[in-house]
Parts: sequence; C-alpha cells; structure tokens
Amino acid sequence: MTIRRKPGKRDEAAEAFVEQAPDAGHTQREPGRRGRRKQISLTVPDPVLEAVDAYAEHHGISRAATFIMAARKLVDRESS
Repeated sequence: MTIRRKPGKRDEAAEAFVEQAPDAGHTQREPGRRGRRKQISLTVPDPVLEAVDAYAEHHGISRAATFIMAARKLVDRESS
C-alpha cells in the first residue's frame, strides 16, 4: 500500500523547485506533434500491413520505422 498526500494540498517548496526547471515555462505542443514529428492515421490493406509487419520483424525495427523508411525512399527516388 502506498502513502499518498491528500488531493489538492500542495507543497510550496516543491512547487517553487519545479518552477525553476529549464522546461517549466514550456508551451504545450499542438495535438499529434512529437518533437519534429507528427502523428498521423493511415488505413492500409491487410496484405500490405502484413508484409510491412513481416519486414519490420525480420529487420528488428518498428512498424512506424518501416513506413518512414519506405516513404523516405519513395520521396528520394522521385526527387532524383
């Protein structure tokens, strides 16, 4: 069993410490944005997704990394 403080009660010293952190005044990012990346949604036919997953597993990378690599190759090939 964990010991918790009563909700709503704040420790002023802790609050002051947190406010001094370098990122204390940061603004919130737009929804779906992670650093320099943006989260998207795709609808992919089952056979394509199965092939992507098999490739990713064989190469020890994530599904997302596989899609990024494929997109990068396509864009690079088109711009050459």
